Amino acid sequence: MISRSKARIINVASSAIPVAYFSSYATSKAALVRFTETIAAEVRPHGISMFAVGPGTVRTQMAEHSLRSPDGQKWLPWFKRIFDEGLDVPVERPSRLVLELASGSADSLSGRFISIWDDLDFLLRNTKRIEERNLYSLRVQTLDGSGVGPALSAIRADAERPVDSEP
Repeated sequence: MISRSKARIINVASSAIPVAYFSSYATSKAALVRFTETIAAEVRPHGISMFAVGPGTVRTQMAEHSLRSPDGQKWLPWFKRIFDEGLDVPVERPSRLVLELASGSADSLSGRFISIWDDLDFLLRNTKRIEERNLYSLRVQTLDGSGVGPALSAIRADAERPVDSEP
């Protein structure tokens, strides 16, 4: 990919909410989103874009297992409501998002978490605001004046600026 100076990597993550008995799944998907953000910053100078995608809830074998197994019914009782209320999505919907990202039309959003619920055209029209506020990424929001001083904040801000060339 680096030798071609052009590529796209799309990781299937999740918008998994932090709920009880969903910790392994939610943690692994959050790690994948952070991994995507970090590697995207590293490969950007090489013309490589990287995205984390939230595909929504699709009726997969894993979903069926969660719906039908005694453990799934006991520990994830809320999961069934997604299907009962028609909030699941057909596999074509996340597939379209992946194809759009793979086309290169959204490379300015590289490193971001994009969900099937997001309007990609709207995000592209607001790329500057997304970058300025670090939206569609994993960040811990804190109160002003509650810990990290201005010096460390400045170092962190410098570290998060895009790198233009290899170290």
